[in-house]
Amino acid sequence: MKGFNPDSGNVMQDLQGYFTKFQIQQIINQAPTRQLKLLFKLLYHGRRITEVLGREAYVNKNKDKLTEYPAVDGLRPCCIDYEKCLVSFNILKKKRPTVKLFPLEDETFKELVSYIEDNYIEAKEPVFKLNRFQASYQLKKLCKRLNIHRVGAKAPHLHVFRHSFAVHLLEQTNDPAAIIIIKNALVHSNISLTIGYLQFNQDKLRGLVNKTIGGD
Repeated sequence: MKGFNPDSGNVMQDLQGYFTKFQIQQIINQAPTRQLKLLFKLLYHGRRITEVLGREAYVNKNKDKLTEYPAVDGLRPCCIDYEKCLVSFNILKKKRPTVKLFPLEDETFKELVSYIEDNYIEAKEPVFKLNRFQASYQLKKLCKRLNIHRVGAKAPHLHVFRHSFAVHLLEQTNDPAAIIIIKNALVHSNISLTIGYLQFNQDKLRGLVNKTIGGD
């Protein structure tokens, strides 16, 4: 493979791909606007782009079958529980919207509240004034500037923040029960989806092989 360097950090890290913590920090720090910085932080909390920005209803035609997808409301100031520091997101379960509360990391919660106050966003107004295509374009542009050309087997995309959140959470714990907590945080319908994030990346596999074969 031309230009392949196993120590470059650009190898496939798992089947779906995820950003390293350093890459996440780079992306957030160099995002050109306060709005994008906050959006990327919320996506790194495991939220889907639809849950943050919302989506209009649409009909998809596939092999002569029509499937209706309902509208989903994006994040609004009225979704925030300021006392408990929790945020409600509209989650799609079996194509039906349902509301679930999630905690945010303390500093991110403060930034969200400050952003709403500084921009005088009314209770039922959308917090973010951009759509998923604009957000996707900005992420790709930013990753290109940071030389992040591939994440796993694909080009960088917004859903990679969600993968990264899951993988990094799993890296922080040795408790098998934590996978249930992470499953609930990601609102996965099946735990097998969450278990998929347990795959080794190449660096960890190399370390395990060295420890097993080269160890005492």
